[in-house]
Amino acid sequence: AAAASLARHSLEETGRAVVAAYGQAASA
Repeated sequence: AAAASLARHSLEETGRAVVAAYGQAASA
């Protein structure tokens, strides 16, 4: 359960970073 929670959190962080990078590229 802890591993799954950690993996999900990591995935959310990665997704957030991707969205931020995409937003910067779109506004550049």
